[in-house]
Amino acid sequence: FHVTGVQTCALPIYIDLASVLPGMPRPELLALGDPSARITMFEDGHVVEIYSYRNQLLVSGSVRLVDGNVATIQTNP
Repeated sequence: FHVTGVQTCALPIYIDLASVLPGMPRPELLALGDPSARITMFEDGHVVEIYSYRNQLLVSGSVRLVDGNVATIQTNP
């Protein structure tokens, strides 16, 4: 894979990952709040983005997008 960018925010915003659904388009996801970190890469001809979300200083989970749509949601206990 090839990483094309990483972006972090100084003050992460908590979003309720339970409201994120597979197939949700990127603009709807970003309307819920900005991720604390973002990685974009190309994988097998697809654009893959991984967004990390934090609650205070703890990682609350991550969302993986493929070609601009949510593919998987991972939450941390």
